[in-house]
Amino acid sequence: MDGMESAARKLLAKNIKAKMDRNPDLSAQTALAGKSGVAQSYISRILRSKSGATIDQIWRIAKAFGCQPFELLVDSEETRREAIERMLRPPGPEQPRERGHD
Repeated sequence: MDGMESAARKLLAKNIKAKMDRNPDLSAQTALAGKSGVAQSYISRILRSKSGATIDQIWRIAKAFGCQPFELLVDSEETRREAIERMLRPPGPEQPRERGHD
């Protein structure tokens, strides 16, 4: 397993754990397994970053949480930080002002 693959597995595990923590009905692996149709033993391996997940498994887990699959694959903290930095950066020649803010 290369570094990118390992980072992707860790990020997926982190995002699933965060959603489990925020959703009492799916906070147990068995509950998530029951709702998603992904075996509890496989969810355990995903959460420990021991196994990757197929797109179908990611899709089913996301649907169990009521979210889009991409939400399990992005670093929301990094994305939020980058968006805030862009908003705080003064507009320059390479960054046109938004319409309606003149």
